[in-house]
Amino acid sequence: MPKLHISKEELIELYINQKQSLNTISKKFNCHVNTIRKRLNEYNIPIRSKGESLRTNFESKLGVSLTVEKIMEKINEGMFIYEVAEFFGVNRKSITKRLKEAGIELAQLESHQK
Repeated sequence: MPKLHISKEELIELYINQKQSLNTISKKFNCHVNTIRKRLNEYNIPIRSKGESLRTNFESKLGVSLTVEKIMEKINEGMFIYEVAEFFGVNRKSITKRLKEAGIELAQLESHQK
């Protein structure tokens, strides 16, 4: 089988600039996802971590980045953490993890943890 040719510029555009997933790109070129992964490695294009990929996928579906500021805005509006999670369509643990990463102690938000 001939080697699939995908230019470095094309991969940078699709994977880096457009933030398309490996799966989406592999479907576009009608090849296996591992072929795309190999080309990224050959061109020294860093592959996103699983967490980063999930976040990118979530943000593209939601159309907004889930920032601590947006979470705190909803909490300050009187929402509980579980309500914020429902609002953004994520698990409650995703919300608490973002808050902890930002150094916000959940004890400070104890009334919002239901």
